[in-house]
Amino acid sequence: MNNRKGAIEGENIACELLASRGFKILERNFRTRAGEIDIVARDGRTYVFVEVKRREDDAFGHPAEFVNASKMYKLAGAAQSWLTAHGVKGKPCRFDVVTILGDEAELIEGAFDLQDAARGAYPVRNRRG
Repeated sequence: MNNRKGAIEGENIACELLASRGFKILERNFRTRAGEIDIVARDGRTYVFVEVKRREDDAFGHPAEFVNASKMYKLAGAAQSWLTAHGVKGKPCRFDVVTILGDEAELIEGAFDLQDAARGAYPVRNRRG
């Protein structure tokens, strides 16, 4: 399986998981100069920016460990661009991560926040794990 095909399959799995939990999917693969957001969704009144990480096994670490400080910073910048572009700046939002390890998908709600991104926090798994 090539990387892009695997990413698309992972995002499809993540969208199914989010929808099953009542999230409304607003957009996929939003790209800016700051970075890319895999999924933008809404959970009630909260806008949710979702990073999807998929791995076949944990030989090189849990998928959440790949959401490091640099990735958080890029996601935060892209999220601010999305909020501005859609006229919803200042609305409640959060950053979630969906990890897919083999066949198991997990949603980590509130995996990090803007303050984490700004101060160069540890990877998500190290903080939540």
